[in-house]
Amino acid sequence: MLNLTDAIAGMLDAQNNLRTNQAKEIPLYLSEQFYRLGQFTAAVEYHLALEEQKYEADEANILRIAIRERKMSATAAEKEVKIELGEREGQIKYLTRITKAAWSQHMGAMARFNHLIQAEKGAV
Repeated sequence: MLNLTDAIAGMLDAQNNLRTNQAKEIPLYLSEQFYRLGQFTAAVEYHLALEEQKYEADEANILRIAIRERKMSATAAEKEVKIELGEREGQIKYLTRITKAAWSQHMGAMARFNHLIQAEKGAV
């Protein structure tokens, strides 16, 4: 499995390549780039799932300790979670947004690919 940094870099590279004139005009190039985008985006999603899993486990642990051992109110315990896990929550939100944007671009590229293929068939 790709590490997160490489997966994000590959995803962003494929997105940039889909913005080129080649991607707008050459079906083979377009196909290659939206395939790459799908693969890299799926890898980022895998890491996102792991981050969400860790977040949930850590959130439960912090709440348990804050409420049971430190005798904090539920509201105070939830504030403790925000303090302790705020950075991770930000990372999860970032990954969620960039993968959503990538999948949107992937679908647009697929539509463009289908359009180019249909245009080629009509030109023959």
